[in-house]
Amino acid sequence: MTPATGVDAGMTMADAFCGQKLLLAELAKTQGRVVGYKAGLTNPAVQKRFGYDAPVRGTLFEKMLLADGAEVPVRFGARPVFEADLVVEVKDEGINDARTPAEVPPHLSRILPFIELPDLVLDPKEALNGPVIAAINVGARLGVHGQGFAPAAEHLGQLAASAPRGRPEGRRPEHGAA
Repeated sequence: MTPATGVDAGMTMADAFCGQKLLLAELAKTQGRVVGYKAGLTNPAVQKRFGYDAPVRGTLFEKMLLADGAEVPVRFGARPVFEADLVVEVKDEGINDARTPAEVPPHLSRILPFIELPDLVLDPKEALNGPVIAAINVGARLGVHGQGFAPAAEHLGQLAASAPRGRPEGRRPEHGAA
């Protein structure tokens, strides 16, 4: 795969959501059903680096999540990267009513270790900013998850304490429609 060029770094977030919607429609044809979401730009330092002051959201499809032991080609994308991460599985819709990080953990059912394998898609010379990152579905491509475990009280406290800070209460990752 060849990294893309010619992306308009001056696009608006509305333009980005429109592009993301088109990309998601294409991904849905081959990647199965939607199984979750990926947050990007979740802390102030990263937001500053990319010149955007809010989190953004990407969509994860069933075939993007691979089980422990999966083999992935080194060149799995146009501009592949990797990150150590966690996946949390939501237990119930009560999470939607949480207003603080401390109110989230009781609504989680499992924590899974996760090696995220994003694809930045674009040539390194292309500018990345909030709208561009949203347009490329926050780089969601693949990831390998380990065996999950039920969160214990000590895990829940650590998750609440490490939740992203620096954005107004109740502000959720941006996502829209064209």
